[in-house]
Amino acid sequence: MTFEPLSDLLATGEGARTEFKRAMPSDLGREICAFANATGGVILLGVSDAGEVVGIGGHNRLNLEPSRHQVVVLRNSLSSKPWTDFMRTVGRTDRTKFRNQVLRPLLDEGWLEMTVPDKPNHHQPKHRLTDRGRALLAAIEADGGRPRNP
Repeated sequence: MTFEPLSDLLATGEGARTEFKRAMPSDLGREICAFANATGGVILLGVSDAGEVVGIGGHNRLNLEPSRHQVVVLRNSLSSKPWTDFMRTVGRTDRTKFRNQVLRPLLDEGWLEMTVPDKPNHHQPKHRLTDRGRALLAAIEADGGRPRNP
């Protein structure tokens, strides 16, 4: 896409066929399917709801916004805790899904870290918030205390 059509989309704003996303949401696939099942459309990543190009952080890396459960885990990880405590806090019962859908993305994004990183298979691994995770929490709190995606 060249600058002129992009500029026109930004000036027109969001509508039935145009959606702006500040970051890459975890439910992007659903939104793409919704457009595909309707009349088509354009999703612009790195653009605020006001049409301001904000870019995507991480040096061309598409960061996911944390889910509600992930934000709860981050808020509760100021001190080192076992991941099973986080699982109970958010009301999850399936360990595998919790690790894959909630905990692993937080570790991969660098928002959470293991307190014993050289022993990832420890029988009771504990996790804590990183500086990057603290910065994310501060941004979420400044944005009204909730992640932008459900």
